[in-house]
Amino acid sequence: MDALPTARFVFAELPEDLGRTIFELVADHDGPSCALVSKKVKSWVEPVIYRTVALSNAKTAKLFYRTVRDSICTKPPDFFALHVKVFIITCTQVTEDTVAALQACRNLNTLAIWTSTQNIAMRALLSSSLLSPKHLSIVAEMFYRHERHLAHPIFRNLTHLDIVWDDEKQWDLDALPQLESLTHLSLDIRFSPRPAQLIKRILSLSPASLRVLILWIVSFHEFCDGHVHLADIKAICEGEVDPRAVIAYSGKIRAGAGMHPEYAIMRSYEDMLYDWSGEQTQGNDLWALAEEKIEARRCLKEKGTREPCSLGAGTPVPFSPKVVEYLPDVVLWSNLDMV
Repeated sequence: MDALPTARFVFAELPEDLGRTIFELVADHDGPSCALVSKKVKSWVEPVIYRTVALSNAKTAKLFYRTVRDSICTKPPDFFALHVKVFIITCTQVTEDTVAALQACRNLNTLAIWTSTQNIAMRALLSSSLLSPKHLSIVAEMFYRHERHLAHPIFRNLTHLDIVWDDEKQWDLDALPQLESLTHLSLDIRFSPRPAQLIKRILSLSPASLRVLILWIVSFHEFCDGHVHLADIKAICEGEVDPRAVIAYSGKIRAGAGMHPEYAIMRSYEDMLYDWSGEQTQGNDLWALAEEKIEARRCLKEKGTREPCSLGAGTPVPFSPKVVEYLPDVVLWSNLDMV
């Protein structure tokens, strides 16, 4: 009996739109390998590869900026402005290359700058009207002390804002009511105000659009029995201060005698990278978890019950190191244009 003919699959015979869709989906997991297939495939997957840019050190920033300005670059002049949607800076040293790269990616949806800098050009850029993200996470030191206010154009169209600052008088919030699109606000304050009083003051200034206010607690001692802030934290957790307010803690607190980690959403540094890069599983980022707790609290109140408050981290998504490697340390920035 003759053997049946073996079917041969030729990828090139697929309709181009279907082939492109396949490569774009695969590029979410292994973009650099896809870019090496051919020049055509490279042009398909590069918008996916460059959708999120994260600079973790000066070398990475230099490599990325070299790709942006390289004279042999095959990309259109507005490629980075069109396709880079998330830009994260975690490097301790902000250089002119970093600033120039950020300028090239001016149509961002999300910008996170988790570093302090004395770079004059970066401070000038952040105070200008060039950048207008929807989501912004930033430390107060990125602005000169006399310019730490919310009237800068970069704040104008925000829906999600996260601010870190060290001094209660360091940031002027008088312009907060003008942020009419703001729905989510997160404050990581590295001093020790009374949490309930602070939340009341912030919300008295907030626009009517605000739905979520997250207050980060710095020290795990504040979750211990006997701490002066514990009563405030518990009241916030139970919605007694304001139904929009939620407590968060950066790290992990073990439940034990006299400890109350159930009062906060726990987030690690890796969690926050996922949250701001857009790589977090839907429903498991910081904002979604806060909304979930607020809604659960509302339902309990409508039922007229008072159950123990629990603001845990929901269903955690295991952190995969490959995401951190992919975001900050993509070496393809030095060689992709040679394909």
